[in-house]
Amino acid sequence: MPQIDTRLIQTAVMGGKDGDRPVILPEEAHNLDEFRRQYGQTNFWCGTLLGGCGEKLMTKRYETKVCHFAHHPDRYGTSAECHRTSEGADGADHLFIKQHVKNWLTGQGHAAEASLRTLGTGPGDAVDFWLRATEQHLRFELRPEDYRSWRKAAESLGAREGHVEWVFGPENTITHDMVARQGYALRVRCETKGTDRRVLIGTITADRPVVWDPLATCRMTRDGIVTPALENLRSAGKIRIGGMRNAPLPTSLPMTGAQIVFAVDGEAAEPTDSPFEEKGRRLYAGYLKPTAKRIIRGLLSLPADTPPPSDDFVYQLSGAVRLLLTDPIGTAQAYWAVRADVVTQLNGLDAERTGLWRPSVALDAPVSAPAPAQRQASERRSPAASAPQIRGVRSRQATALRKGLVMVARRGGTTTWQQLAQRIDPGLRHLSDNSLRNLLVEADHPVSENAGPLSVLVLAPGGQKKLPYLSAVLRALSVDAPVSEAELQRWSTEAIRRLHTFYQQRNTTPLNAESPPVSPMITRPPNEANREDARQRMRLLREKIEEVRQIAARGEGDQAARLTTSLEAGAAHLHHYTDACKDAHALRRWRETSRQLLRNLEDLVGQVPELQASAVHPPTPSPPATPHPPERPKSPPTEHLEAAHSTDQSASLLPRMSESFIAAKASGDIISIRRFEREAIALAGSKASAQTKLRARVLRDEMRTWIKARESEEALESMRTVFETLPSPGDPREAERLRSAQEHVNALRRLSSEALTQDLSDSFSDLEHRLHAAQTAAEQSARPAPAGVKAERLKDNGSDQNAALADFTWLVSEIEAAREADDLESVEAARRLAGPLYARHLAPEERERFTPFMREVKAWCGAHRSRPETVPVLKAIRQLFTKLDMARSTATVSEIGLVLDTVRELRHKMDAPLPSADEKRLVRWEARLRQRSLRERTTALREAAPDRTARRRPGAVAGQASSRPERLSLAAIERLAAPAREVLMDAARAGGAVLTWGDLRARLKEPLPHLHPDDQGELLVAVDRDTPQDEPLLTTLMASADISQHWLYPHVRFSLHRPRIPEEELAAHWAREVLKLRQIWRHR
Repeated sequence: MPQIDTRLIQTAVMGGKDGDRPVILPEEAHNLDEFRRQYGQTNFWCGTLLGGCGEKLMTKRYETKVCHFAHHPDRYGTSAECHRTSEGADGADHLFIKQHVKNWLTGQGHAAEASLRTLGTGPGDAVDFWLRATEQHLRFELRPEDYRSWRKAAESLGAREGHVEWVFGPENTITHDMVARQGYALRVRCETKGTDRRVLIGTITADRPVVWDPLATCRMTRDGIVTPALENLRSAGKIRIGGMRNAPLPTSLPMTGAQIVFAVDGEAAEPTDSPFEEKGRRLYAGYLKPTAKRIIRGLLSLPADTPPPSDDFVYQLSGAVRLLLTDPIGTAQAYWAVRADVVTQLNGLDAERTGLWRPSVALDAPVSAPAPAQRQASERRSPAASAPQIRGVRSRQATALRKGLVMVARRGGTTTWQQLAQRIDPGLRHLSDNSLRNLLVEADHPVSENAGPLSVLVLAPGGQKKLPYLSAVLRALSVDAPVSEAELQRWSTEAIRRLHTFYQQRNTTPLNAESPPVSPMITRPPNEANREDARQRMRLLREKIEEVRQIAARGEGDQAARLTTSLEAGAAHLHHYTDACKDAHALRRWRETSRQLLRNLEDLVGQVPELQASAVHPPTPSPPATPHPPERPKSPPTEHLEAAHSTDQSASLLPRMSESFIAAKASGDIISIRRFEREAIALAGSKASAQTKLRARVLRDEMRTWIKARESEEALESMRTVFETLPSPGDPREAERLRSAQEHVNALRRLSSEALTQDLSDSFSDLEHRLHAAQTAAEQSARPAPAGVKAERLKDNGSDQNAALADFTWLVSEIEAAREADDLESVEAARRLAGPLYARHLAPEERERFTPFMREVKAWCGAHRSRPETVPVLKAIRQLFTKLDMARSTATVSEIGLVLDTVRELRHKMDAPLPSADEKRLVRWEARLRQRSLRERTTALREAAPDRTARRRPGAVAGQASSRPERLSLAAIERLAAPAREVLMDAARAGGAVLTWGDLRARLKEPLPHLHPDDQGELLVAVDRDTPQDEPLLTTLMASADISQHWLYPHVRFSLHRPRIPEEELAAHWAREVLKLRQIWRHR
């Protein structure tokens, strides 16, 4: 259907619809007049090489808006459909590169043939140049491929045409591979200059940022393009001769499974006669990519019972991951491999971010925009269609929430989100109402017909009224409930009573006990890898069911009832196996439910040893139960060690301890490993056999070695934090803060057993130079100008005493600050440093002046040492901060939240305010907690994304499927960011009126889909990524439906490293930023 053309097209071609001569229309009216005099007004086309429709374009001149190209309308004021997706200046970069590089090669004396290549998204994916005289091939790859496709293309071009010179658009994993092979890589970008785009060539190296040079300053040689920066690198001997023919330089592999992803090379031969072959394991050839490292070809060793990984997916390593090495002398085969126990398949978005996979269907395929009437009709969806879909297997957070609600129903009470956050997960208090609603829907599905929805047990703050969004939750769960607020309140009261009656009369079945119903529609059969995985899960489930059946025969009471219920659920799930094998989607749901059932059965079986131990040992009074004790890694109870050591059980205790140690190493749990070390020490000194003692000592030494290495890593990481938080030059207290940082780094160096890395060593040297310069500047500013020869002589003879006096004065200020904070340890540390300066280096008159002060400090320390109860709260707070610093990389959001809550409670018990240093540590950890919570919420929302299979809901219109916006790729978000930025710029120029998402969708020149909340944040961040730091964000103009500040505004500021605004000042700050934005843009 014809549409009105509202897009602001900035580029066109001349010479016909298939022309390759691009032009850029000036945005200002006076520049457009000169443009028309030079090029005329009738020779502009929406060229097919731009991805356009091939129709003619006209120039539109405005005084108050941006000038742009537009399609010619028909007599009804509409124009033909055009699926062109890039209207900005960069949409014709491939044509400008083709034109300028060809002219540049001609000027270098090379006759070149130029052609455009498509790699799946459009005619501007790549530009090829063939130099027949020198048999050289230049490829400018403007849109990146995934690594495996690029390797195949590079090897094919190299074998067919010899030397290939690669120049890339954006930096990605492929450029890192090029740097590893030849020491550098080349990039290309264009800058607007009048009605033209200037081509720049960038040089990338491993140790410095990209250096951009104009194309005219580069040379074309037999070895390829040589930039001025590249000539300097060659003269310094930093370039490897041979280019792509070189093997990549060695790289380091972190042995943490969560930091390594793997993709199978489907065309590689199966590894045979490899030194890494091991009974019970298989080898797979493919590509390994550690976090922030380049991609490496290698072998992966997995257990034989692990389902074979498919080359259609990317996997993340988990469990115990080790590097296998062999002696490379005398062999041409690979002499290293990675050994892992478990691999986890990544979803599409995470897999695409690794660079090892790319969707087979391009996301920017032309899609015609719906007509206004159609768009309005599509936006008026029914409540059932807009409700979030529910997965067959709940997330961990939803499972915990359901268990918590069941416990509330059994007790006959109600709860609020604040109480659930204290008992279940502190991260709940950081979720928005929309996220809490979706989590409640996920946890409450399916709704029991006899009991009713558990969601009614969650009340609004205060515990008196229902949740404001309860009706939306009930609609998403397909529960018939009254519409009016008063009737709904009475209905929820009756529903709460039914829940109490139901759960107090019987025991509930285990969560996720029932398998999701298998869809009767057969879409496609599952592949062999999924079938093999399902067979393995079925075998494990049968073994676990048989084990539980034997234990249930010996159990009694509630334990036996829970085991029997789980057995029935497992048997029912196995019954669905045959039907699930007919459909890929049904088999995937069956496998996910199997994983949950296995986990539930393992949890139930894990309770049996406690029952057996209670029969052997006399019962002891149990301590009062806490609401939800923190989970800890399973380890042998220390109180039973003595009984176990005197029997043969000590031999069986070591393997369990070793497995727990391996699991704790994989998760980086240093606290648990310290506990295991103490248990191994007790076992080594017990009455066990000599062989058991020897094995315990070996395990103890291994734990000590790991703990020492981990402490060294944490010390080095803390050093990096110190270097990152150094004061900026010109700070009034720069000298004393640098001195404090130097003392901190020296203390961390004593804790670390490893030598400083090169970057830390350089940072420490820079710190010393800055400190020396700052102290010198402070002395010169504080010392009066010398007068005469006598002053010069005093200056020469007393320089050492002046330096000592400056150091001693700084220590005095540190002691005074520590005394004000009642910090005994800091006072004593500064006093120990000040003592030698006072005794040996101060001038006599200065020593006499500071003698009363030193005596006073000595008496103060003695008095406080005799009264240790004066600062127990502050000492406890600092101990908690120290534990957080040591577990910075391993602590979970829940653990950090609990520690910070404890710190806040202790702070309220202090009579004096918290010292500034500790207050800054608290603020810093609160910021880290918000960042990690946001990251986990994003991951949780991605995991909770609904299945793509549409489900019919009762009452829904026939043929209408309930859907939730799917996540977009980063490339799709970047494509939407440019036109969105143009709309916001126009709004800012026109007076700065705020826009809602509906306004933005109406003004965009291309269809804007309904975005996932996370994609909304990513789009707003992408829009303002290039906004200068001293200007307001363009996305400040995005507002909520009530024209108030958008809830994503703090997230956008945080992601773009803007200063944090306190929550109570956020509304006023947003209003000021909107006014400032209007003043800046009205003259642009």
